[in-house]
Amino acid sequence: MLEGQKAGELQSMKLAYKLVKERRLLEAAEARYAEYVARLGTAEAALVETRRKITELLAPVAEKEAPPPEPVKAAEPAAAAVRHQQPSPNAPVQAKGPSNASAGGTIGARDGGALVVMRHSVRLDQDEKAEWDDRLQRPYDTPIVDFELPARQAQLIAKAVNDLGGLDLLVVSPFRRCLQTAAVVAAQLDSLGACPKRVRVHTGLGEKVHNVKKCQREVWAEQRPANGIVQYLSGEEQTALLKRHSVGVLSVIEGTDGEVPAPDESAQDGTRRFSRELAALRDKHCLGLGERVLVVAHGDTVDGAVRAFSDEVVYHAQECCWVAFSFDARSGSATRLGSSRVESMVMD
Repeated sequence: MLEGQKAGELQSMKLAYKLVKERRLLEAAEARYAEYVARLGTAEAALVETRRKITELLAPVAEKEAPPPEPVKAAEPAAAAVRHQQPSPNAPVQAKGPSNASAGGTIGARDGGALVVMRHSVRLDQDEKAEWDDRLQRPYDTPIVDFELPARQAQLIAKAVNDLGGLDLLVVSPFRRCLQTAAVVAAQLDSLGACPKRVRVHTGLGEKVHNVKKCQREVWAEQRPANGIVQYLSGEEQTALLKRHSVGVLSVIEGTDGEVPAPDESAQDGTRRFSRELAALRDKHCLGLGERVLVVAHGDTVDGAVRAFSDEVVYHAQECCWVAFSFDARSGSATRLGSSRVESMVMD
């Protein structure tokens, strides 16, 4: 019996030793993994810093005013080729026309009108600890924190549309960050004599439901399901926001257009929605009325414009990036007037 007891104790000691050894191996593996993550974070930070420095070096070139060359027809791509990395705001590029071949429009000095599509400024919720009054109720409707960037970008937009005689209509996504950005841009454009006279809110150009749900999950966690349903600011709140941040330049919203995206909209459906709504704006206001329209919405909206009016897609859209197209009244074909802080590429 004693021998059996000793054998049992020996077996227990062997098992305990094995567990200790495995635990030490696990701790060593965890330490190596933590070191890998730290190195990866350092590499990513270095990449971000390098990109920032490159952007700063290219900014003076992008902002330098130069005589616009004759529009050239885009070549048919044989393979993916990167283009338009920080292009000059004054370098027109011929792009494709409307899918529905709409050719009605005002012929004359304003030709087929123009469309400028801009992303909102830097979001407050980039800081994970950020708070605003209705964050818990509306986690997808963050304010902006950078009010200087929209004003600087507005100066470039004014240069791009200077030959067209300014802007006629401002179309804004109903999200708070877009309304704030649009107001700052309007105030700057007003000082340059290029501010649109009319303002409309367009729910069809609101944020992708995919991104709305992401914000809901991050804030609501397990408390509430991420349902993709958006509660917009009221008309009075939207008007007050525009008036306050434009310093009184904008005081009336002419009306609201578009339909609220379905809560089950996929990311791909959202991309198609932006292209579809922007094409409709072009047909009605640019080709139909010869108007020059500024849209302030989201990064994916800028991608939607590039997809709709050229053979490219956007792969990097910084805050307050923008792209501008003019349209031929007869053929409906688009010419890229300029862009800033956006990088796109031709896809097969």
